[in-house]
Amino acid sequence: MYNSAPKPQSFRAAAREWRNNRIMRRREAQRLRRVAIMDELIALQHLKRRAGLSGRSERVMDENKEGNEAPLGYALVTGASRGIGRAIAVELARWEVPLILVARDIAKLTSLAADLVTCYGVKVCILQADLAKPDAAAMIHRTTKKAGLKVDVLVNNAGVCTHGELVESNPSDIQRMVQVNSGSVAMLSHLYGKDMKHQRRGRVLFVSSVVGAVPAGPGVAIYAATKAFEKALALSMSRELEKNGIGVTVMCPGAVKGTEFAKSSMTESAACWKLPFYPRSAPEVATRGVRALLAGDPEVYPGWQNR
Repeated sequence: MYNSAPKPQSFRAAAREWRNNRIMRRREAQRLRRVAIMDELIALQHLKRRAGLSGRSERVMDENKEGNEAPLGYALVTGASRGIGRAIAVELARWEVPLILVARDIAKLTSLAADLVTCYGVKVCILQADLAKPDAAAMIHRTTKKAGLKVDVLVNNAGVCTHGELVESNPSDIQRMVQVNSGSVAMLSHLYGKDMKHQRRGRVLFVSSVVGAVPAGPGVAIYAATKAFEKALALSMSRELEKNGIGVTVMCPGAVKGTEFAKSSMTESAACWKLPFYPRSAPEVATRGVRALLAGDPEVYPGWQNR
């Protein structure tokens, strides 16, 4: 019986276990704090809905100020005119979050904004911008600041992809992918992340891809590299900002059906589009992403095949 008794831990092992437990307790406390902050934001939205958009709503907000509660800000969604970005905008509208929609196609943005206002009664602003331009992120931030629109949620969704071997690719296509998928994403995250840190609340969602989490992506080398960059940036920001009550989430979807991505990226012949039960719909992906965003989860992989 005594031969099977466990050996006592060494001092080093005990210290390591105590340190790991302390880190886990601290992270859990920070996660609960982020959840509590987002619960306050959602509660404020329900108060606004009950009070309406009249003077009564203003009185409710004045009462909330006594409890140090500020009105809920906007969610800025890039690439919102189609695909996953459009689905995320619709899902956020279902949560009654006011929106700033950003894309190049102003006609599609106008149509989507009208539908969201009619169906969900949320405030919607639209902003035309081309994230392939180096100064686009600064222009977007400057415009929202000038208009007095406070952004509490940032969704880095816009992305482009072209298929082909790297050495045979057009240099302009490479520069465009790097700027849209990485450069503008980093600058938007920097500018709005700084604002969120100052106000000590907010959420950031990066729409990456499973191709950025695999060892290699032949045929989409630059796209895979930029998506790996997004994932690394999101996870790093999550650790940096968690002490400020800010949740940063990276979503890595696989093939998403019902969008124009396969055609625009010239990847229609890829096996991922032909596997049975693998492609997910944009609304399904958006639902998973928004729920993870509001909960402050660091990562989310829509579809059990991607886990």
